[in-house]
Amino acid sequence: MSKSIEISFKNIGDFCVELFLKFPTKTVRIDCSNAFPPFYSFFNFVELIAENSLPTEITIDEEGYGKTLTAFESPQKNEDFFLLEIETWATKDDKVLIEIELSKEEFILQFVTKFEKFLKQNPKLDSEFGGEDENEKPLSLLKELPFAKIKNYFKKKKKNENFPIILEGLKMDNIFLKSFHIAGFSYYQGAFVFGDLKIGSEIELVLDEKNIYDDHAVELRFQDKKIGYIPKGENREIALILKAGYKIFEAVVQQISPDEHPENQVRIGVFVDKREDFSTLMEE
Repeated sequence: MSKSIEISFKNIGDFCVELFLKFPTKTVRIDCSNAFPPFYSFFNFVELIAENSLPTEITIDEEGYGKTLTAFESPQKNEDFFLLEIETWATKDDKVLIEIELSKEEFILQFVTKFEKFLKQNPKLDSEFGGEDENEKPLSLLKELPFAKIKNYFKKKKKNENFPIILEGLKMDNIFLKSFHIAGFSYYQGAFVFGDLKIGSEIELVLDEKNIYDDHAVELRFQDKKIGYIPKGENREIALILKAGYKIFEAVVQQISPDEHPENQVRIGVFVDKREDFSTLMEE
């Protein structure tokens, strides 16, 4: 069974921990230092996701730079899933590293159980992270009642083999990569085809290699008509996959909201073959 995310921790010495979040298309590394202990905030972040108190975010200071993780409601309004966005920030500009829909069960259980095992293997770290209050030490926080409830709740749930979200009719050789609205939908020919778009309508993704404004520009086409672009800042993963010669398994309409602003009326979901490993294309 293919995983949407694999979480791991590494002790690199000097009371610094590397957190790795491996997705189908890339691996994001987060540096966690005891100079800015992030784990109490991590626990709160995970609890809020479990409670569906979204959106919620956490910012990790990596000593001069850092990353912000934001959890949003699932575009499908499915409380078993959430949309995760990871953004890196520095002094000059911000950059979205990834946006992907994940299973809450998969994300939370991996984070909690793997972090608990990691701390038990590295007991000295527990004495350093979390400050002077013993109740704020990572292992103490893991034993708190909210986390016990989270773990027990998910362990009792029936295992869901299809995650993040597989639309009806799609083969089981694919996994959800990301979703987005259509940039320029009203400017291009979106209005001419809006009446023909249905949930599940297939959208063609085409590299726009002549675009002088965006190195990762990807056109969206329907019925041989250009209906817009993947929004700038959300297109890098897909552009790199296409440039490397891989085939996107499918891009389909996931949501249609006629009463919204034209730029937010249609949401596209992109799926990739779970047998392919794109992580080396976009490691951060």
